[in-house]
Amino acid sequence: MCSLNRLIISFVQHGFIELASALEENTTLRELDLAGNSFESLEALEKFNESFKKNRNLKILNLAACRLDGKSIRIIAPSLCQHRSLERLHLDGNPIDRGLKYVRINLCKLFTLFYSY
Repeated sequence: MCSLNRLIISFVQHGFIELASALEENTTLRELDLAGNSFESLEALEKFNESFKKNRNLKILNLAACRLDGKSIRIIAPSLCQHRSLERLHLDGNPIDRGLKYVRINLCKLFTLFYSY
Protein backbone atom coordinates (compact mmCIF):
# COMPACT_ATOMS: atom_id res chain seq x y z
CA MET A 1 0.00 0.00 0.00
CA CYS A 2 1.30 3.48 -0.84
CA SER A 3 1.52 6.41 1.54
CA LEU A 4 -0.48 9.44 0.40
CA ASN A 5 0.23 12.80 2.04
CA ARG A 6 -1.48 15.32 -0.25
CA LEU A 7 -4.56 14.91 -2.41
CA ILE A 8 -6.05 17.49 -4.79
CA ILE A 9 -9.39 16.44 -6.21
CA SER A 10 -11.49 17.99 -8.93
CA PHE A 11 -14.79 16.44 -9.90
CA VAL A 12 -18.22 17.74 -10.69
CA GLN A 13 -21.23 16.92 -8.54
CA HIS A 14 -20.39 13.26 -7.90
CA GLY A 15 -17.97 11.37 -5.77
CA PHE A 16 -18.13 12.91 -2.31
CA ILE A 17 -19.73 9.83 -0.78
CA GLU A 18 -17.01 7.61 -2.28
CA LEU A 19 -14.34 10.07 -1.14
CA ALA A 20 -15.77 10.01 2.37
CA SER A 21 -15.38 6.25 2.54
CA ALA A 22 -11.76 6.47 1.43
CA LEU A 23 -11.07 9.26 3.95
CA GLU A 24 -12.15 7.01 6.81
CA GLU A 25 -9.60 4.37 5.87
CA ASN A 26 -6.62 6.61 5.07
CA THR A 27 -4.11 7.11 7.86
CA THR A 28 -1.41 9.07 6.01
CA LEU A 29 -3.25 11.91 4.23
CA ARG A 30 -2.16 15.28 5.63
CA GLU A 31 -3.66 17.70 3.10
CA LEU A 32 -6.99 17.47 1.28
CA ASP A 33 -7.80 20.07 -1.38
CA LEU A 34 -11.42 20.02 -2.55
CA ALA A 35 -11.47 23.64 -3.76
CA GLY A 36 -14.00 24.36 -6.48
CA ASN A 37 -16.03 21.21 -5.89
CA SER A 38 -19.61 21.39 -4.75
CA PHE A 39 -21.23 18.94 -2.37
CA GLU A 40 -24.09 17.49 -4.41
CA SER A 41 -26.46 17.00 -1.46
CA LEU A 42 -26.76 17.35 2.29
CA GLU A 43 -26.41 13.56 2.44
CA ALA A 44 -23.00 13.79 0.78
CA LEU A 45 -21.94 16.58 3.14
CA GLU A 46 -23.09 14.59 6.18
CA LYS A 47 -21.24 11.46 4.99
CA PHE A 48 -18.08 13.50 4.38
CA ASN A 49 -18.52 15.02 7.86
CA GLU A 50 -18.79 11.58 9.51
CA SER A 51 -15.66 10.39 7.73
CA PHE A 52 -13.80 13.57 8.59
CA LYS A 53 -14.53 12.92 12.29
CA LYS A 54 -12.77 9.56 12.03
CA ASN A 55 -9.67 10.85 10.23
CA ARG A 56 -7.27 12.37 12.74
CA ASN A 57 -4.33 13.08 10.43
CA LEU A 58 -5.40 15.97 8.21
CA LYS A 59 -3.49 19.17 8.83
CA ILE A 60 -4.82 21.22 5.89
CA LEU A 61 -8.37 21.15 4.54
CA ASN A 62 -9.23 23.33 1.55
CA LEU A 63 -12.98 23.77 1.03
CA ALA A 64 -12.68 27.06 -0.89
CA ALA A 65 -15.46 27.74 -3.41
CA CYS A 66 -17.38 24.56 -2.52
CA ARG A 67 -20.71 26.41 -2.31
CA LEU A 68 -20.94 25.92 1.44
CA ASP A 69 -23.61 28.09 3.03
CA GLY A 70 -24.49 28.79 6.67
CA LYS A 71 -26.43 25.54 6.97
CA SER A 72 -23.51 23.54 5.57
CA ILE A 73 -21.12 25.17 8.02
CA ARG A 74 -23.38 24.32 10.94
CA ILE A 75 -23.26 20.67 9.83
CA ILE A 76 -19.47 20.44 9.66
CA ALA A 77 -18.47 22.93 12.38
CA PRO A 78 -18.71 20.50 15.34
CA SER A 79 -16.39 18.04 13.57
CA LEU A 80 -13.95 20.80 12.71
CA CYS A 81 -13.96 21.91 16.33
CA GLN A 82 -13.08 18.41 17.55
CA HIS A 83 -10.39 17.77 14.94
CA ARG A 84 -7.17 18.26 16.90
CA SER A 85 -4.65 17.84 14.08
CA LEU A 86 -6.21 20.42 11.71
CA GLU A 87 -3.98 23.47 11.38
CA ARG A 88 -5.44 25.32 8.38
CA LEU A 89 -8.95 25.55 6.99
CA HIS A 90 -9.71 27.34 3.72
CA LEU A 91 -13.31 28.52 3.28
CA ASP A 92 -12.67 31.30 0.73
CA GLY A 93 -15.38 31.90 -1.84
CA ASN A 94 -18.24 30.26 0.07
CA PRO A 95 -21.48 32.17 0.79
CA ILE A 96 -21.49 31.24 4.48
CA ASP A 97 -22.54 34.68 5.80
CA ARG A 98 -24.26 33.81 9.10
CA GLY A 99 -22.24 30.65 9.54
CA LEU A 100 -19.01 32.65 9.49
CA LYS A 101 -19.71 34.20 12.88
CA TYR A 102 -20.17 30.70 14.30
CA VAL A 103 -16.91 29.58 12.73
CA ARG A 104 -14.98 32.58 14.03
CA ILE A 105 -16.27 32.27 17.59
CA ASN A 106 -15.97 28.52 17.98
CA LEU A 107 -13.24 27.33 15.68
CA CYS A 108 -10.53 29.89 15.09
CA LYS A 109 -8.91 29.08 18.41
CA LEU A 110 -7.93 25.70 17.01
CA PHE A 111 -6.45 26.54 13.61
CA THR A 112 -5.84 29.25 11.03
CA LEU A 113 -8.95 30.15 9.06
CA PHE A 114 -8.73 31.55 5.54
CA TYR A 115 -11.92 33.24 4.33
CA SER A 116 -12.95 35.94 1.91
CA TYR A 117 -16.09 36.15 -0.20
